[in-house]
Amino acid sequence: MARISVLLLAVALNGCTQRSERIMLMDEIESAVRLPMHALPLNRYARAYATAPNRRVAAVYFVPSPPNGDFCATALAREKDGAQTALFCPPPKGMKPGERRWFENYKFLPSASDGGCAWIDIQFSLDTRAVEKAACHGDG
Repeated sequence: MARISVLLLAVALNGCTQRSERIMLMDEIESAVRLPMHALPLNRYARAYATAPNRRVAAVYFVPSPPNGDFCATALAREKDGAQTALFCPPPKGMKPGERRWFENYKFLPSASDGGCAWIDIQFSLDTRAVEKAACHGDG
């Protein structure tokens, strides 16, 4: 029984450490990023992050859409682990301005085909500890 307790404690502590590291990494990116000229203040965006290939962090900063029941239902039926639900559904599945969230897979970050400066694409290098991209998305 004691071994199981120690194992559970180690797993829990590892999860806490990982969450703490992700929070520190989001803080680091947000302190380093320079938003494009036509962007809104940072706190107006919901901010979604995930580890990406080539030792990068991919992020999207977006102005959340008002909850849309039809789009939310479709997102819930088709998406895995949040992606478009973060954009179209009300909280807690959907995101609100100022909220930030770490996604387990960069392929499941919310996405859009346009969006202008209501949608900003971010790339951060874990090797150089620098923001490599912060650009408004499409022509929306």
